[in-house]
Amino acid sequence: MKTPLKIAAPIALAVLTAASAAALARDKDRGPPPADWMSVSDVAAKLAAQGHKVVEIEADDGLYEAKWFDDQGRRFKAKIHPRTGEII
Repeated sequence: MKTPLKIAAPIALAVLTAASAAALARDKDRGPPPADWMSVSDVAAKLAAQGHKVVEIEADDGLYEAKWFDDQGRRFKAKIHPRTGEII
């Protein structure tokens, strides 16, 4: 006969796994940025015009997050306003 712990442990593991998978799906499945946001290529062009070598831009919590190098090779990471392209 199985003890209650041997029965409860797999059930708890299955519930936690399902909850974790749902949370990850929500984070990754936010869809494209809203129509009133600047495009990623426009944000990259604006940063490049300021002398930055852009490495990555992604939408994150209602803002863009950009990573770039300056002309001296220093690495930067900052939030970017999605409608204006300004560094926050």
